Amino acid sequence: MNIIAFGGSLGSFDAFKKVVKSLPAKFPFPIVYVFHQKIDSSKHVIELQKVTQIPVIQIEDGMDIEFGKIYLSPADRHTVVQKGRKFAVLATEPINYTRPSIDLFFNSIANVFGKHALGVVLSGGNYDGAEGVKKVAYNRGFVWVQSPNLSPAKRMPKAAIEAVESAVVLAPYQMVERLIELNYEDFILRSDKLV
Repeated sequence: MNIIAFGGSLGSFDAFKKVVKSLPAKFPFPIVYVFHQKIDSSKHVIELQKVTQIPVIQIEDGMDIEFGKIYLSPADRHTVVQKGRKFAVLATEPINYTRPSIDLFFNSIANVFGKHALGVVLSGGNYDGAEGVKKVAYNRGFVWVQSPNLSPAKRMPKAAIEAVESAVVLAPYQMVERLIELNYEDFILRSDKLV
């Protein structure tokens, strides 16, 4: 994997926190979490940094995506990734009444990282993210979805499962197990091989 990308809304922060809390300090993959929020996300950065030794950073426009870091989307702005492994933060109009748009974010990781992307849909009360993970799967990336039975808001994970037949449905603790089991040798570390 070149990127592990989480998207969620209502109820997703607690699930993401459970995952991050259980990852080893030297977990090498870049993790990005884009979630619906209208207030300053810096408090979420502080809260996550209390439970992990992995550096947690709020995304800024033009920021490089680096290994071994956790990135959180800023409030009320679209977040996408661009070629050259950089973030772009956009103040364009909401998409389907939401900003950030998880569909827009997942579409961007599908386009940039292709089969080296993992898109993870967490709890949420709308359908945002379903079209995006469909694009991730179409580009031969991998899709995980939080079990709707364990999601405070079920609509988002259910929509993702309906959109992607190959989606793997997991509880947060199972996500942790699978992330730790990822073959580190398959992780592309040399910069000339990166997308």
